[in-house]
Amino acid sequence: MKRILEESNALPDQKLPLIDDLRDRKLFRDVPTRTLRELLLRGHVRHAVLQQNMQLRLGSGRLEYLFIIISGYLEVRSASHLLKKGKSLLIAFLGPEQIVGEISALTTATSEAFFSAADTCELLQIQTRELRRVAEKDFRIYRNLAALLIEKDLQNRRRMEVINMREGEAQIAKTLLNFIEERGMEPGEKSRMRIRGILRQSDLANYIGCDRTTIAKRLRRLKEQRVIDYPSPGRYQTQRIIILNLPALESIAYSS
Repeated sequence: MKRILEESNALPDQKLPLIDDLRDRKLFRDVPTRTLRELLLRGHVRHAVLQQNMQLRLGSGRLEYLFIIISGYLEVRSASHLLKKGKSLLIAFLGPEQIVGEISALTTATSEAFFSAADTCELLQIQTRELRRVAEKDFRIYRNLAALLIEKDLQNRRRMEVINMREGEAQIAKTLLNFIEERGMEPGEKSRMRIRGILRQSDLANYIGCDRTTIAKRLRRLKEQRVIDYPSPGRYQTQRIIILNLPALESIAYSS
């Protein structure tokens, strides 16, 4: 059974967030120090850590929260009556600087999606009611929130483009390019660039909307062409996908 992150799960041995912790986030870009200090002094901002496979709950009792991802990645999923019992639809992966729980910050509606950690995630947890109160005094917070929502929409549009591509290596190549764009690359040799974060073949299959065996075949072809490399196959095993030839990957992605 998946564990739930509650308010008490914020690491008690870590120092409380500082003004610089907020100033460095896109949500608080250009927001005056006095506004950030007001948000912190009330004690409604906390650090939290979500371990891999833990589920993130956006509320506890009457309190609701907005989360800012500092590091790691969250899976966003939604239940569907069209899928087999126990299955869920992958909507997106969210990474550093992206926000979760923004719906309750803008409206009284609630999100039907649910979130779980693809790997260990560090987050800032902010009480939605307090954020809304401060944002009503400073338009910059809502402006930044709108910019983050636009980023999230562009990410969803890139995924829809992939879903509508003709099946083949080009579709996989474009998926990997999307992950490079959204996640970035880990530091290392230019000839062996690793996509940041954990990837599984099942994640790629969910992202595109096909079965895992199809993904495995297409990845294997790209590996045989020395375009990519990965250490081991497997449905749920983590894949540290390495890009060996980025120009070749781009050429394949746009060849269809």
